[in-house]
Amino acid sequence: GNPEKKNVMTDFVATVEGMSEACRSLKTPVISGNVSFYNETRGQNITPTPSTGLVGLGSSADKLPSSYFENDGDLVYLVSSLNVVTIGGKLSEIKKDQTYVSGQLNIESTAKYVNEILGLAKSGLIKSSRVVGAFGVLPTLVKMGSEDLGVNLDIQSKDILTEKLYESILVIKANDQAKFEKLLAEKPKALSFKKIGTVNSSGDINFSDGSLNSLSIKNLKSKAKSTWTKAFPELK
Repeated sequence: GNPEKKNVMTDFVATVEGMSEACRSLKTPVISGNVSFYNETRGQNITPTPSTGLVGLGSSADKLPSSYFENDGDLVYLVSSLNVVTIGGKLSEIKKDQTYVSGQLNIESTAKYVNEILGLAKSGLIKSSRVVGAFGVLPTLVKMGSEDLGVNLDIQSKDILTEKLYESILVIKANDQAKFEKLLAEKPKALSFKKIGTVNSSGDINFSDGSLNSLSIKNLKSKAKSTWTKAFPELK
């Protein structure tokens, strides 16, 4: 937006200060940056699209989780920090409905969450993982699935489009369940976890509460791609 407008510049300053505090808590130095102002159309600001990139050095690549489902029967967990809950989120923004936010972002607990997730990844128990992003759990599961591997969900369908800060999907082998849950139970209270489903070999997302019909991951990905190719034909 236009930085000459008080509310736009206020948002920008608050954002930079918040990012600075988070970087200090996570001990991640900022080495470069860029900002683009004056992005308006007919007096309306474009939707902000802030993004950050991190580069790290690991001691080994042997235990790195993939970002996709790998085996039928693997268990799917949702691990959360739960600082902030957004009711509506991006879906409400698109529908121009009211979005409600509850909770308060706590930098210290967020830093603990990030470090604990890193510790879990290093345990060797995590087979695949993905950060839950915009629109909530459902799109994340679609990204992790394929036409051959889907998930049978144990959570209610109303919970899969709620956006929360911060959450991750972690997938483990079924025979590692006891060891994994013991490891999670030893973590600080800032971290909560819940088994939300089991990987299947049908390539569908199935809901145990029967509130929604099964969703084909192949069809969902095809529809998402067709949306992009309508706007950008060269992607075909």
